[in-house]
Amino acid sequence: MAKAISEIQAEIQELEPLQKRELLGFLVADLEGSTNGELDEVWLKEAQRRFQELKDGSAQGIPASQVFAKLERRLG
Repeated sequence: MAKAISEIQAEIQELEPLQKRELLGFLVADLEGSTNGELDEVWLKEAQRRFQELKDGSAQGIPASQVFAKLERRLG
């Protein structure tokens, strides 16, 4: 028997933010009918595009320390 939506919502509220993002990604992919292989290919292409931008200088990286500090300020 399937769980009630209210039970699922309660369980979701107990998840860590990263777990919620992973679940959201799964739900979106499921709704769009994508397979993990298709998503992996899309992300690989995106990663390759971003890497090329870094190599050719059309984009600049941000130090991880700055990224994490910004996240810490936003998430508290």
